[in-house]
Formats: sequence, structure tokens, C-alpha cells
Amino acid sequence: MRKGAFMQNTPRVWIIALCVAVSISGIAGYVQGRRAGSRDAGADRQPADTNSSDNSFHLAGRVWDSDGVPAAGQTLTFQGESLSAVTDSEGVFLLTDLSPGTYEIALYREDGTVRARQNISIRCAYGVPEVSFELLEGEYRLRLSADIRYLEIAIVMIEERISISTDEYSYATRGGRIRIPQGTFYAQENSVTTPAGNTFLSDGTIVVPGSKRADPSRLILPDDDEAPD
Repeated sequence: MRKGAFMQNTPRVWIIALCVAVSISGIAGYVQGRRAGSRDAGADRQPADTNSSDNSFHLAGRVWDSDGVPAAGQTLTFQGESLSAVTDSEGVFLLTDLSPGTYEIALYREDGTVRARQNISIRCAYGVPEVSFELLEGEYRLRLSADIRYLEIAIVMIEERISISTDEYSYATRGGRIRIPQGTFYAQENSVTTPAGNTFLSDGTIVVPGSKRADPSRLILPDDDEAPD
């Protein structure tokens, strides 16, 4: 009888064992899935600065007074790195090899007095949009792709205040792609001139011409060194 009862109950035993095995397997899979999900979520929360870059770039642009007259002969400095440039007769300036960081921009009149000051933070990183520019809590925050070689901005002096246009800019990548208001071009195909008058040649040289005879012209070579005078 016992043997017969056991044989009659065998299918039921196997069914129960199979259900238990499936249940245990499902729980294990759920735990593994939760762990994998936690890793993925943590990766998404990594701060952007983990991929930051210390690549320097060239910053150019033009300074205007609010009445549309170029702010000529004025000194623009990025305090913190001791970089400075004097605007030419058309208000154009060029700062070479500017590194990411937080700076105070100061504009000095021809007599050496301070006209205005403005804070700006610059971050370069891989895998981000090429240029992101905003004014937040009184500070300009500039985010650049590490592929940016050259950035050109427009500065307007409004009541002795430095105002940087956050949507009027041009830039060039290290691969030779150039974005200006007229569209996107490749210097390898043709020379391209930016709104500030700087020209990219097919070999990667940047020509910074003097707007008048009194303004010296400059050359930035393909390796980003400046040609000697």
C-alpha cells in the first residue's frame, strides 16, 4: 500500500518540486535585475565633470557699445589666468589658449580705469553638446565639447555692464567643421570667414587680419601655436 500510494503521489511531488525551482529561479533573476538596474541608474547620475577635459581653446569676438559703435582700444582681461587682449579699431579681440576655469572678465578703458567686470565659468567635457551658454545667478556659464578649438562671441556694453550674447556665437572644431550664422562649413573644402573677420584656411591656419593699417594681423598655425611676429 505504501509503495502504491507513493507511486500515485509521484506526479504531484514532481509538480511541487518544479514549482519551487521556478520560484527560486525567478527570485534570483529579480535580485540580479535589481542589482544591474542599480548600476545603470548610478551611471546615469554621474556628474558631467567626471568626463571633464582641460583642453584649451581660442576665444575671439567683438565688443560693441550699446549704440552699435565698436569698443576700440579697450583691454579685455580674464583674471585668474592673466590673459588679456586689446580690442582693435573694430572692437575685435583674440585670446589664445584659454583653459577651462572660473574667471572674472574685466574691461578697461584706454586710460586704464575699469569699465566693467563680469564672472564666467567655462567647462570642457567629452560627450556633451558642442556649445551651451547661459546666464545664471549673475554668472555666465559656458559648456563646451572638448572638440571645440575656436569660439567667437559677441559682447555688448549696456550701461557699463558686460552682456554676452548667449545665442550669437560661432565656433570651429578640431576636425575642421565651422559653424557661423550662415551655416556649417568645412575649412578643408573652402576658406571660411567668421563674423569677427577671422579666416580659416584649408590647412587649419587661422588668419586674424588687422582691420586697419594700425592693427597688426596674426596667424594661428594648425598646431595651435601662434606664428612669430
